[in-house]
Formats: sequence, structure tokens, C-alpha cells
Amino acid sequence: MSTERTGGRAKGRPRPWGVVLVSAILCAGPAAAQDRGIQLTPDGARTLVNKDVGDERWAISLNPDETVTGNVFRADGGAPAFLYCFPVDGPDAFSCWGADACTDESGLARNIQRASNGVILVNKDVGAERYAINLNPNGTVTGNVFRRDGGLPAFLFCTPTGTPHVYACSGADACTTEDCAGEPFAFVADVTLPDDFFELPPTCDALALVGEVSLPSSFFTPP
Repeated sequence: MSTERTGGRAKGRPRPWGVVLVSAILCAGPAAAQDRGIQLTPDGARTLVNKDVGDERWAISLNPDETVTGNVFRADGGAPAFLYCFPVDGPDAFSCWGADACTDESGLARNIQRASNGVILVNKDVGAERYAINLNPNGTVTGNVFRRDGGLPAFLFCTPTGTPHVYACSGADACTTEDCAGEPFAFVADVTLPDDFFELPPTCDALALVGEVSLPSSFFTPP
């Protein structure tokens, strides 16, 4: 998943992925939402998830404010959608908002978006790997790294080092126990990101309402 995705939408064009997304969630059950991966961040603040919902792949984070942010990879292989959800009345129910990538003045997709809670959402290549990550308001970076060998994605947790654009990054595979005990994140490297990696273009569109959705009750629970 290291090939750069482009193809931003023009303003005013409908987001056809929204209908597919809602249908996938509403139809999701034990067979549709598979336990392909979940991890807890070392600071205990977030639950990172990489699972199938219907025929879509969700690489998302459950945040301390109970919002959900991240990426949805479409079944047709098109550019991933960016997702922001907040809880509503009802168990495991969320109001979800989404968008394609922001575009710059030339109309080129920049593979970045922003959520209403201040999280910057990114889906970009770093070297030969694809990073589907969040820049959180507290400065941490969390999410998924899709490996170039096609193996299961790794979960990522990075903290700022104090040097601009440099992060101390740790990684982990998915939990295999219900409390994720004994499966800690391990330090990987200090990673220097491009200066404009989290920079939003001035033409960035706001996310649009997708609909109210219900996730399986076990969606954010380790296996």
C-alpha cells in the first residue's frame, strides 16, 4: 500500500462513498467486522483499530473524548476517505462525518484532512510505507503503518522530541489477549517528517455528514 493515491474531488461533487459506508456499517456483524487488529496506545489514551466493516477497511482511533477519527479504505481500491464520528444516544452509536482528501489550488489531492475536534488526519507515504495516522491535539501521532511486504499493518505511537518535525516512534502488532498485556509498543526510531507533512492547504473542505451508524459492540475490544 505504498503507492501514492491522488484524485481529489471537485467542490460540490457528491461523495458516493458515504452511502456505501453507511450500508457497510449497518450490515456489519461478527462475520463482517473481523478482528484483524486492535491495540492500546502506551499512554492509555486511545484505542487503535484496523478492521473490516462490510467490504471496507477501517484504520481508526477511538479518542479520549469518545470520538472516532481515521481512514476508510474503499473496496474498489480508490483513494481512502477521511472519517470523524462522535457518540450519540444509543449503545455503540455514532454520528459520522467524512470527506475525500483536501486539494490544493491546482486541484491535486494532498492526502490530508481535519476533524472537528482538532485532529489532523493524514494518509501519506513515508519512504516505502503508507502512514494512515492522526496528529492529535496533544502533539502525539497515532495510527497505522501499512507494510510494503503486504503483511498485517503495524500500529504506531509517536511523541514529539522537541526538535521540529522529529518524532520518537514506537510500533506494535495487534493484541492477541483481552487486555493487550505483554504486547507493548517497542521503540522503532526517531522519524523526521517533511516540514509540510501536517500542513493543510487553504482550500481544504470541511467534512460532510454521512449519517448515524452503529458499530458492533466488540469493535473496540481486544480479542
